[in-house]
Amino acid sequence: MIRQVFMWETSANGFRNVLAHGWHPDVANGRPGPPAETEDDTHAVTTASVSAQFMRVVFDELLYGNGLEEIECRDTTPGGESLFSRVPLGTTPDDIANCAVAADLLPVLCKGPHATCLNAAGVPVGIVDDDEDGAPDNTRMIAGAVTLRCGTFEVPLNREQSFWQPAGNQLVPAGQSAGSSIGPALILAPEGGRLPSKQTDCRLAFAPDVTDKEFIQPCVPTGGEEDTDNYGDCTGGDMSAFHFGTESIVLSGSLPTNNSPAVAVTRRALQMTLSAEFDMTSVSGATATVMEGATARTDFTLTSTIARRVDVTMAANLVANTMYTVTVSNLKDTFGVVLDPIVLQFTTAP
Repeated sequence: MIRQVFMWETSANGFRNVLAHGWHPDVANGRPGPPAETEDDTHAVTTASVSAQFMRVVFDELLYGNGLEEIECRDTTPGGESLFSRVPLGTTPDDIANCAVAADLLPVLCKGPHATCLNAAGVPVGIVDDDEDGAPDNTRMIAGAVTLRCGTFEVPLNREQSFWQPAGNQLVPAGQSAGSSIGPALILAPEGGRLPSKQTDCRLAFAPDVTDKEFIQPCVPTGGEEDTDNYGDCTGGDMSAFHFGTESIVLSGSLPTNNSPAVAVTRRALQMTLSAEFDMTSVSGATATVMEGATARTDFTLTSTIARRVDVTMAANLVANTMYTVTVSNLKDTFGVVLDPIVLQFTTAP
């Protein structure tokens, strides 16, 4: 079963790694106690970061890595792309080492039901082992082994940066945090660290052949005693007890500063920085209004040439002692989700 899920959250407490499911003695839970324990680092997450995101999913026992990762073969396709091979169940480290030897030894050592990296004719082609340590140099997550879905969006995972980490236990090594060290764990890295914004129901799912050593699928416990190792029970394959939501992308900075009281009338270039990456091409379909007091100005252009930033450039100087409200609507995040309107307000100097 899944014991903990650590992930990155953006909230009023800043950008931080929190425990989104489960319990661990080295993670503050927000209940009365010493100051370090009063910060609520253990809670259901509703504002998961939509940028620089990765997740550590910690299990109570080992899974078969064969259902999660595949290894890079020495052979390539005609176009030069690397071939990857799944490792047959029952393969031992010696079997892997026997497929990582010199090419002239492959037919001798790399054969049988647990051989890896075979060509279409069933002939061993060997495992990439440039450092000659008898182990594969490169692995990647098997496509579809783990699925992360947020609402109607299936979040693409970076298969090279996501990996199965069988080492570890519930003890935190000196100088490390629970969120980056305990295991065994599955590290999930969304492509580019991105999740769709404004989602309320993100869930994990596993392929049928992802199991523990007793061939039971992962599940999420639904109960148990609070703040103890008694996690309760769950049925293999039932992941319904864990889900999370994602943050909305909002204004995080601007020039002039939001609500500035004395902006120079010569300030024609307005900059609006968002809290996370958005689809810069969506600016072409966005709409903007610039209210000069109660009057709408139309002599401006709307552009985006720097990541996370929208520029509104006025054709003429501003009017003194006047409140300005700039609203940009219909921007989209990198998944196509329409953002809430981005609003900048300021007042010019007399």
